[in-house]
Amino acid sequence: MTNLIKEAYIEPIRSVIVVDDEYPTVLELLDGAEAKAQSDVDRLKDVISLCRDDQNSWTLDIDNGQSNVLDNFSRISHSDLLILDYHLEKGNEDGKGEQALKVIDDLVKNQHFNLVIVHTKGYTVQGQNIGDLNKVFADIVLRLFGERTINSTEGYDAETVEDAIDTWADDDSGVLDKLEKSISTLDCLRVIKNNLLDPDCNELKGLKSIYDTRPVGEEDVEALSFGDLLQFVVDNHYKKIKPEIGTYRTQGLNWCATGLWVKTSNSFIVVIGKDTSTAELPNKLLEALVSWNPHPHALLLSKFRHLVDEQGFGYVDDLINKRHVQAGWLQELLRADDSDAKWVAQSTSERLLSTMSEKMVPDIGDFAHRIQKALLSTCDITELIEKYHNLNTSDKQTALEISKNINAYSCSKSVVGNQLVTGHILEISGDKYICLTPACDLVPAQKNEWKNKLGKLMPFKLVKLWSSAVRFPPGKGKTSDEKLLSKLNANEHVVFNDVDIIKCYSLLKADGANPQWEQAFAHDNGEMRWNGNEATVNITRLLHGGSTGNDISNQVVEGRVVTQLRYEYAINLLQKFGVTQSRVGLDFVEFR
Repeated sequence: MTNLIKEAYIEPIRSVIVVDDEYPTVLELLDGAEAKAQSDVDRLKDVISLCRDDQNSWTLDIDNGQSNVLDNFSRISHSDLLILDYHLEKGNEDGKGEQALKVIDDLVKNQHFNLVIVHTKGYTVQGQNIGDLNKVFADIVLRLFGERTINSTEGYDAETVEDAIDTWADDDSGVLDKLEKSISTLDCLRVIKNNLLDPDCNELKGLKSIYDTRPVGEEDVEALSFGDLLQFVVDNHYKKIKPEIGTYRTQGLNWCATGLWVKTSNSFIVVIGKDTSTAELPNKLLEALVSWNPHPHALLLSKFRHLVDEQGFGYVDDLINKRHVQAGWLQELLRADDSDAKWVAQSTSERLLSTMSEKMVPDIGDFAHRIQKALLSTCDITELIEKYHNLNTSDKQTALEISKNINAYSCSKSVVGNQLVTGHILEISGDKYICLTPACDLVPAQKNEWKNKLGKLMPFKLVKLWSSAVRFPPGKGKTSDEKLLSKLNANEHVVFNDVDIIKCYSLLKADGANPQWEQAFAHDNGEMRWNGNEATVNITRLLHGGSTGNDISNQVVEGRVVTQLRYEYAINLLQKFGVTQSRVGLDFVEFR
């Protein structure tokens, strides 16, 4: 995988910015500033040689990291690779690198993906040329960790634990110090972040070994649970390190103390000592990326981004040259009225992106194939899924959840637009329904004599959906969802996401049944109302009412638009429903 990771993350690098107070900048040289030490000049020459190497061909900018570095932050944040010295402040050769931490703080908040090498001498260690890199690394993790609330163990009482430890200290006077040192700062952060409670996990093995040696002859010590002791130790440790923790809780934070790398949702940071030659920095960065072991799909997306950067203008030129198609899309966008403009614009964007992505499919497909071969050469599929997702596909429930999620993605998508369309699934009074009227009959401008009499009421067919529990009652060792998912190719079922819960429904209540439908009327020509991320539509339903069996009344209800079936799935159910509407009754007499 090493070469693929290099192709996805190292080869796309085009621009490098070095921020180091020991390097001379062009402006300093022009202003006749005091010459830098020859060793620093030589290191800068090495950086220039690295960037000019034929294998790299990177553009280079140098900044001395003084007060203006954050004022020109956009220049730094848009570089592909940032080489950052940790101690940028003059006269602060051994303190916390606040200026560098501020740069990292701002980097992780912007949307551009950044590769960062913190190239540092570290904190001074007597008698060593290179200092303590682990302390620099801990500073960065603490800053990015952000303030968090520690989950409390149920029934935890700090005073009871303190009393037990006091009793324990009668037998071992140094036990409190041992407990405090049993969990490192980074392990403490990991315990808080992942809510670790398993005493056998690597982060808690030291504390567990001390807990196992407690004097069980004392009643309060013997009654002390490992969970309560862990809570006490973590609480105390967190209080001590809290002043060092940043205020911003970084998204996607992960780290490796042995590899000295930190990963966030949009940055990858590695700490490397200045005893490593400049020429070796790309290799060290690659080693850290390999240690991180990015998800195969992350590699694909990084490759996609690189192709857009490299060949994007060629794709755009090719698209724009299709004049008649582009003229039609532009005309549609310009003709949209205010109520439709947002959604027509979104549709136009989707078409352009889809067309562009089609151009990239051969290159991306080849890269995906190479990833597949590389992965299968390492271990089997079950192990790979366990490695990347911590999921055991041999487990029946896990396999079921994978099936539900992947089919929900295939079948449905998030609701877009402001108009009721074929395939919208609605929730009305707790029941699920689907709109199965042809799209052309849902266009507000398409009016006939009858529709003109209805004013702003849009007639549509509201078809009831039946949950998997009704359609396939559980039994014979299978759940209702399992039964439905095993019969998806009957083409009468839907799977969709409803507020982060995957649900399985069917068009039919039972085998041989016909769809249950009603003629309903959407208000305001089917216009949906948005409240945040939720869309609703007002509907008039017809029902019996009055003193005789022939009286009819109406009921106005609100329907929540749950999801939207993808086009082909909506058309499939529309066709299925249409067949039942044109069935012919014959006079056969069944043999009984």
